[in-house]
Amino acid sequence: MSDPTSQSRPSGRLRLRTAAAFAAVLLTVACAPHTESSAPAPQSAVPQATTAAPVVEASPSVAPTVEATVEPPSDIKAMPLREFVAGTPSPSAAAESGRRVNPPPPGAADCSRMKCIALTFDDGPGPHTERLLGMLSSKDARATFFVTGAMVRANPGVARRIANTPGMEIANHSSTHPQLNRVGAAQLRREIVGNHATIREVTGKEVTVFRPPYGARNSAVDAMAAEAGEAVILWDVDTDDWRTRSASATRKAVADQARSGSIVLMHDIHGSTVDAVPGIISDLQGQGYVLVTVSEILGGSTPGRVYTRR
Repeated sequence: MSDPTSQSRPSGRLRLRTAAAFAAVLLTVACAPHTESSAPAPQSAVPQATTAAPVVEASPSVAPTVEATVEPPSDIKAMPLREFVAGTPSPSAAAESGRRVNPPPPGAADCSRMKCIALTFDDGPGPHTERLLGMLSSKDARATFFVTGAMVRANPGVARRIANTPGMEIANHSSTHPQLNRVGAAQLRREIVGNHATIREVTGKEVTVFRPPYGARNSAVDAMAAEAGEAVILWDVDTDDWRTRSASATRKAVADQARSGSIVLMHDIHGSTVDAVPGIISDLQGQGYVLVTVSEILGGSTPGRVYTRR
């Protein structure tokens, strides 16, 4: 796949409207009673801003705890999901991260000696997450789930199942899924540190890895992740599953791009993605790959440091 940073970028005004609207929709969804939706919705992505933009401050999420599965409505328009260039952490993030190193989980695979790939799933927990957990467990495959606070509040039982399923890793994906490099300090803290607290409250688990929505990060985002004790995780395999909504296309994207040490980006809110997973597991395990969590593939991580692969 071509370098995603070379793609054309929409206007700053369009990116701002999209990110702000999406945050508002997630808050609305988490607070609303559950109704059956006809189709899962894309967690749209917004490229990095190249010019200054107004700061968008959203109110903290206050959502009721209900067991129903909720996902964003299907009328949100998708925009290209592109990775922001990973760099070294800022001095402040490096200072924070120097205080602590997160070790790999007990019983982790030794990915310095084995062929490992990390499958990751963003934006849940959603209506297909439990089915996905069953698929992974039955094939002895592990994965990392980057969850949003709004969806954890809406689906606490599913969040707890992720956290308690042997071999799986639950991880931070912000509270309301905004473009974090365009928000103020107060909202940035709510999104990262606040969701860290939400996951701990609901599941009892301490999170050690964080993925910024859309891959949108800067030195302030890295520093806040360091403060939360979390490494910043991007990816080197983008399946574009949110765009194609095709199990076969998603499977092919992994087969074409993944190699030892890869971190694969997918979204478990899409049924077509979950449909692709048995074939993806079969393809990779058939080539001798071990499917592990992000913390396993990295062999531990440093808070505030940015990773795209092993």
